[in-house]
Amino acid sequence: MASLSRSPLAVVAEGWRRVAAFPAGLLGLLVVTALATAPAALGVREAIESHLGSSATAERVAGGVDLIWWHEFESSAGPGRSFSPLMIGGAAPVGTYSDLVDGDGPPVEVVVPVVLGMLVWLFLSGGVLDHYARRRRVGTRVFFGTCAVFFFRFLRLAGVTAIAYAVLLGPVHSWLFDGLYAWLTRETTVERTAFFLRVFFYLVWLTPLLLVNMVSDYAKVRAVVEDRHSMAGALAAAVRFIARHPMSVLAVYAANALVAGLVLLAYLLIAPDGRGGDWRLLAVLVVGGAYLGARLATRLAFLASAMTLFERTLAHADYTAAPLPVWPDSPAAEAIDNLTS
Repeated sequence: MASLSRSPLAVVAEGWRRVAAFPAGLLGLLVVTALATAPAALGVREAIESHLGSSATAERVAGGVDLIWWHEFESSAGPGRSFSPLMIGGAAPVGTYSDLVDGDGPPVEVVVPVVLGMLVWLFLSGGVLDHYARRRRVGTRVFFGTCAVFFFRFLRLAGVTAIAYAVLLGPVHSWLFDGLYAWLTRETTVERTAFFLRVFFYLVWLTPLLLVNMVSDYAKVRAVVEDRHSMAGALAAAVRFIARHPMSVLAVYAANALVAGLVLLAYLLIAPDGRGGDWRLLAVLVVGGAYLGARLATRLAFLASAMTLFERTLAHADYTAAPLPVWPDSPAAEAIDNLTS
């Protein structure tokens, strides 16, 4: 029965149950993410309004995509450079992942909103993870107090993982693709050979990137469940846990990755295109908001599933679960007990 409770499907199902049992955490993250990006969106809106004015081009743009104007606006200085045709429908997430595997960072114009969103995520994620561990209501004051406690710990952890990501996205990526891959394919005349070789290099490069992500997740889990103050100790404990239970960790991670892939596929199938109209704008907002919510839920499920696996493997569930309900004594009995004490 114990091994059955630690099966990957049971762990992932329990992780998703914890996410579903705390919808306020997901909704809060969605709202603050939108608020963090609102200033940049308003800046782009003002730039578009200033660029178009009341011209005839504005009417064409309102009716659908005008690539001639769009490329002209994108080439202008300011926030317009971050407003590219890749933002239409399913091209946005695909473009983001494409930039990631190619080693390209976000545009300079969106760095501030991205950093602000990450800081908000770090702040709220501590309280959300603590709620997943306790599986009971703790009150608003305690929740935000927990967020503040773990924010500075997670900030230190983010500094370490940011260095690892920077090394993998920068020097390692450049050495693999600009150096070794270019050298191996410099005399290749068969396109298929170059393609499969590039896919192999992508796998080689993504493996340590995903490993850093897994170690970071389990370090957060151990920091919250065990109330660790040292993030170096949490990282070392996360590495030990992954090394002792590699198959379980990989299976749970792969199951959640499959769910994330299905969420992306569903968005690619139903995402509206660039044609205009008020009702299509409403569809863009609704479908886009639903996709962002699903992405956040999937990310939280990664953490909740990691926490579930850790608790069930090391028997931490007994002291992190909600306390057993105890029926209170009658007021008269409590009054007598207060007098005698």
